[in-house]
Formats: sequence, C-alpha cells, structure tokens
Amino acid sequence: MDFWVGGKGTREGRFHYPRAVAVGPDGTAYVVDKTGRIQRWSADGRLLAWVRTPAVAQGKPTGLGFTPQGELLVADTHYCRVLIYSAELEFLRCYGAPGRAPGRFMLLTSVQAGEGRRHYTLDYGDDVARLQVFTEDGRYLRGWGTFGDGPLQFNRPMELAVDDGRDRLYVADAVNHRISVFTRAGRFVTSFGGPGREPGRLGYPYDVKLDEEGRVWVAEFGNQRVSVFAPDGRFLGAWGGPGRRPPGLNRPWGVALAPGGRLWVLDSGGDRAYALARERVLGRPRDGRVAR
Repeated sequence: MDFWVGGKGTREGRFHYPRAVAVGPDGTAYVVDKTGRIQRWSADGRLLAWVRTPAVAQGKPTGLGFTPQGELLVADTHYCRVLIYSAELEFLRCYGAPGRAPGRFMLLTSVQAGEGRRHYTLDYGDDVARLQVFTEDGRYLRGWGTFGDGPLQFNRPMELAVDDGRDRLYVADAVNHRISVFTRAGRFVTSFGGPGREPGRLGYPYDVKLDEEGRVWVAEFGNQRVSVFAPDGRFLGAWGGPGRRPPGLNRPWGVALAPGGRLWVLDSGGDRAYALARERVLGRPRDGRVAR
C-alpha cells in the first residue's frame, strides 16, 4: 500500500464512514462521507479543500462521478437530486425531484457521465429499481429496469460505469450480487458474479469502475474485498478480505482508478481511504488468498 488518508472524526481530513470516491482528470481524489462532506485530496494524499452538501438532515450522498469537462457529479441520495460542482468544489447547479414517475428519483445512488453530455443514473425504493438517462441539464431521455432478479431487473442498484467506446454500461446490482451489462440503449448483454465468497463470485457489490483497458473493478461490501474482471466477466484477481488493517478491509463502499496505475479503495468501516498500486490486485494469485 502506498499510503492512506482519513481516520475517524468530523474535522478536516478525517472521515465518518466514507461512502463514495472518484478521481478527477488531474488525478485528485474526492471522497464523500456520512456527514455530507466532500473532501478533495492531492494525488500524494494532501487535503486540498472540502465542502458540505447543501442539506444533510434527511440523509447523505452515496455516489460521485466526473464529466469529461471536469465537473463533479454528486448523487444526493435522500434529497433525490444531482448536485454539480466544479473541480474546486464550487457549487454550480442541480436537478431532480422525488417521485416514482420517469425522470424523478427515489433513492438516487449513482450518476455518471457519458458521450454526448449524457448523465446515467440509478435509483431505487419500494418496488422501483431502474437506470435513467438525462441530458446534462436534467431533461429526461429514457430509462429501463424494474425491481427483481431478471435480466432487465435490479435489486438495490448501487453504482454504474460507462464505456462509450464499447457501448456498454456496467451496473453493480448489489442484492442480486452481480454486475449486469447493457448497451447504452438498454439492451441486456450479460451478467457475471453471482452470490458467494469464491474468487469470481460477488457479495454485495457497491461500486464498479473501468480502467483504460476495459477491466472491471468492483468494491464488494459483503465480501470486504476488491475484485477485478476482464470486460467479458472473466475473473482476474482480488485484494482484501475481512480485517481492520491492511490488507484487510472493513465494509468497503467504493473504489476509484487514478493515473499512474493507482487504485483508491474506501475502507468505510475503518473511516479511511487507501491508495495502492493496481498491481497489488492484478499480480496476486487467483486462489482467493489475501494479497500481502
């Protein structure tokens, strides 16, 4: 492991149960925690700035993403809206409203950007579980998904990743313990994972990210590890396992990829964010043992 940041607390530079991490185009990392604070970190782990989301009484954000233009997208989960900030954490605008109808949000868990200034979102609640597509100013375009375990269904979808070059969307379908793959138009392609602790299986996948080669990186809240797969779902490696100090993980909510082959991992139950080389995951044996 290269270094870690955070530690339990509510003052600057500390975390209270971090729940999402994203890396900007310049390599800076952004972490949002259960107090509604977004903290910005340099590539070498120095705290640069922080801001609190506009309201936190009802709940806090669980998703972060970036546009190609460098704007930070925040899934303000319990306020059913998308918050948009500059890279320097200046608030710019927001859109969204609560509701079950298309174009509205129940519990909003993810917002990610794609080509054509499209925003892809996930939300769930009651019998709603869906993926929706918007313009960057919040105009609804289309959506799909219902509650369940079928090919076009979700059970607590937590995060998604966009691969415009391959025309793919990858969804971390947490309670179905799988990654579901779609075209950007909503056609089901495949799924992989499935419940279990064995290598290649998944336990409550809460985050999914793609690297430059299309490999799929998954933070498993339930199995308390990070697993990586080829674009076709073939298992490549894993790092972590239950534990309260590295290389163990305690309820990881998020993972993010940074330039130079670095990986950020949220050790949410330990109130920390780890930065390590991706090769720690890719270079380990594939027999389920924890990398040291």
